[in-house]
Amino acid sequence: KQDFPKINLIFQSFGPFRRLKRNFIPFLYSSVLEKMKVGEILIPTWLNHKWLKKKIFMEIDQENLQMIPRNYIELSYMFYKNDKKFLKSIPVQITLIEELFSIRNSKLKMGLILLKIPIRAFKLENIGEIELINYKKILQIQLQVNNFIHA
Repeated sequence: KQDFPKINLIFQSFGPFRRLKRNFIPFLYSSVLEKMKVGEILIPTWLNHKWLKKKIFMEIDQENLQMIPRNYIELSYMFYKNDKKFLKSIPVQITLIEELFSIRNSKLKMGLILLKIPIRAFKLENIGEIELINYKKILQIQLQVNNFIHA
């Protein structure tokens, strides 16, 4: 909304910001700038109804987890809690995010059930933070069971 000087933080610097020019900065910093009436947060492309629907169909059709923003659940929650009108006016997006999360969790569970070989570790790609936290314990137990069976 207006020109703003460069912001120097401990780990990173942002700006300077020019009026009517889009800048891509982390949500926490942009929410502070928005509260100061310096800028405005626009809807991210991954919260678009069509993008979410496309990802849901891709998750269903393809075997591997699809690329999504790493913290998509946390960010959508923060958008919702910080009174972002583009989420409150369209509850369908929240439902789509929940559906995407559910499908991805089902994939993770099925992957663990189908895991039948003795291994010590494996790599999870394209998994979100909350998804990883939810299944950390299940992953550990499943690995112990598989290794015990094959020992």
